[in-house]
Amino acid sequence: MGLIRRFSDLRKARAQAARTAGRLDDPAAAFDLAHERQLRALQQVRASAAQLVAAGKRLEGQLQQLRLRRTRLEDQARRSIGEGREDQAVEALTDAQAMDRQIEEMHGRVHQLGELRGQLEVTARRMESLRPRIERIVGHVLDGMEAAGSPADFHAAVSFPLPGLVMCEVLGISEADRADFLRWSEDATHMEHPARSRAGLQSLWRCLGATIERKHAAPGEDVISDMLAAGTADPAMSDDAIAHLASGLLFAGHGSTVAVIDRGILLLANHLPSAKQREALRRNPSLAIQAVEEILRFASPLERQRGNRRGGLPRYASVDLEAGGARIQSGDLVMFALQDANEDADVFRHPAHFDVTRQENPHLAFSHGLHFCLGASVARMELQLLFGQLFGRFPTLRLDVPLEQLRARADRSAGRPLEIPVVW
Repeated sequence: MGLIRRFSDLRKARAQAARTAGRLDDPAAAFDLAHERQLRALQQVRASAAQLVAAGKRLEGQLQQLRLRRTRLEDQARRSIGEGREDQAVEALTDAQAMDRQIEEMHGRVHQLGELRGQLEVTARRMESLRPRIERIVGHVLDGMEAAGSPADFHAAVSFPLPGLVMCEVLGISEADRADFLRWSEDATHMEHPARSRAGLQSLWRCLGATIERKHAAPGEDVISDMLAAGTADPAMSDDAIAHLASGLLFAGHGSTVAVIDRGILLLANHLPSAKQREALRRNPSLAIQAVEEILRFASPLERQRGNRRGGLPRYASVDLEAGGARIQSGDLVMFALQDANEDADVFRHPAHFDVTRQENPHLAFSHGLHFCLGASVARMELQLLFGQLFGRFPTLRLDVPLEQLRARADRSAGRPLEIPVVW
């Protein structure tokens, strides 16, 4: 154990030296830095799991107090009836019924925290075991774009299918079903066509149901199998509950990652403005670690170009507080301007400059604390593997049209293009 600890300390020291000197051309130092950041990602996942455990214990304590108060109200109602005080009995029973609703709601929150904690633990265990499988999927998707030839629609060839295929691997969807799964996922997003969207959702639901049935008989190394195993000790984890969780993971992990890949190619493949950044990444693929963090931090060029202001992340205050000189009362709706935070000049040096070599990058793209994205580790890995390979395989890859000519989808948020024509 002493030798292992000394080796770990040496690796940390080399990574720190590489960060301080800005040197990532040394393969050993680059590997050490990558390893250190992956460990930090794992630690963040586990810290979030610990926060969920603590929150669950607090809620369990509150739930126990509510149940005790309800029992007292029932006792009070019985005494009042025995003493002929019917009005007081009715009042006590009414309060008890209202408390039933509170207990039911809080029980649901406790159960939800348990589910989230289980998902975080699965994420931590699965993260590194997924790397070779995700790397194969990235290579396969890029093979497909290369085989189809230049020009291509990068959104259709890479951005959309890659996250869906990774989620299929994570969930345990069979390879035979994956092409249909992607098509149904695309259909489900077209909410401007209700019939198409509904049909896509129904097909996805049937596919998830069939997958769950198959995993009962033959579990594998995937999240659905893990949830089924957890369900043996938790009756609430029914097949329907697992299907709901799986569909939630799919939609949470697919659309957001598609948007980041689209944003990354717009930032890196814009012919003249991105040439130095693209060449740096091509020459040193290990820069993909920093490049991905910078893509996550930076706004889409379509948003900047059109002057669109991003919306915010809605949250409700749970206590009275003061922030930035403003008084916020419990229950108030608060909109967090995450993109503005990611461009805070007090935190980021030259925040309006896109820099794939940026070392310190405490962006909030994955949120923070209890709300930290459950899939952040897998998303980072997927993005790093993609942008680490992309310009080595396609060194002349660039946009085929000016940014001004790209069309955004009317049914999507700002900065989400309908297609991304590229050539190489």
